[in-house]
Amino acid sequence: MTVPFAEKKQDRDFVASIFDPRKEESRLERFRSCSSFLVFDHCRHTEHYSKLRQANFCKDRLCTTCQWRKSLRLFSSVYQASELLLDQSKFQPKFCLLTLTVQNCDIADTGSTIKRMTKAFQRLSKRKFWKDRVQGYFKSLEITFNEKSNTVHPHFHILLHVDDGYFHPRKYTKQSEWLEEWRSAYKDFNITQVDIRRIKQEAPGELLKSLCEVVKYSVKPSVFKIKNLSVRERFLKQLKTDLRHLHLVQTGGSFWFAFKHLNQSTDEDEMDYTDDPTMGVECPECRQDILRTWFRWAGKEYDFRRQTTLRYLESIKDHDLREEFDYVYQERQAIMDRVLLRGTSFNKSFEDSAHKALVSACPRSHDKGTGSGASGEAILNPRNRRLHLPKQYSEP
Repeated sequence: MTVPFAEKKQDRDFVASIFDPRKEESRLERFRSCSSFLVFDHCRHTEHYSKLRQANFCKDRLCTTCQWRKSLRLFSSVYQASELLLDQSKFQPKFCLLTLTVQNCDIADTGSTIKRMTKAFQRLSKRKFWKDRVQGYFKSLEITFNEKSNTVHPHFHILLHVDDGYFHPRKYTKQSEWLEEWRSAYKDFNITQVDIRRIKQEAPGELLKSLCEVVKYSVKPSVFKIKNLSVRERFLKQLKTDLRHLHLVQTGGSFWFAFKHLNQSTDEDEMDYTDDPTMGVECPECRQDILRTWFRWAGKEYDFRRQTTLRYLESIKDHDLREEFDYVYQERQAIMDRVLLRGTSFNKSFEDSAHKALVSACPRSHDKGTGSGASGEAILNPRNRRLHLPKQYSEP
């Protein structure tokens, strides 16, 4: 279970060297402590059931562990959104995979190229050409590096939601038309490649395979293994600056509504990189008790800390809740008793002082009055601290 985490944690040593310990001390500390502890819910046979229950993630865009977990989480969200669109749509919706590319750029021009691509996509999505064909989309940015020419290749992977009529011979849009529209939006007619392909939904695995293409790593893992160390360092430092405050994934149209309906988010700060919560205390395959295991990073590998069953944790939880409820109830009762005690003494002193003030202000009514009637002394309401004056002193 911990092997992929250990491999990715060891691959981050070079990335940690590009941070300035004086200016980026907190970021470097979060980066180094990322995934230092892991908690898994799993069956004794891990191939049956295994889920990541809890972990500490730095959510840095140069962290290979966080990018890996983010891609898995996005895959689950996009798949659920696609299933929702398939179930709720009146007509059978279709999906296409669109790839928008530009010419390779130098390392120093990575940030400006990505910003230009983002603005070009915004122009494209506002055109009538786009609105007549696309009902929703999920867009992700991917950055690769060509070691032969030392150039960067940013491009968009977009999952398009189109209606069934899109593939009608009269409405079908050729690849050359998509290319012309992207050239016009990007304002560069030297672009030679735009890929658009239909996702086959007849086989269950075809949709999953295409979704994997869309939600891949934003920064290709091969970037962290560039052979030329000086080029790798320069490129990673450039990415550290260029990827800041940049939306790497985006939803629109029907996918935006599906994400909102499922309470899913594309914001990395709000995204939970762990797996979905465990339902039940038994393995769905072999019906054995599910185990919860804690691991902690020890420098080269994860050390086993402790292990127990979910059934035992649930029993302890119920017992603790009962004890906590009793303790809180008793504490509240004690506080209420103190408040009532203080309120009684306060009311008594308040009544005495108010009575004396009224007697000094209205001596005649006090002498003539024989009780708390219409012409008698003032009546104090202790709940809302209001004084009810006799009728001769009240307003007409």
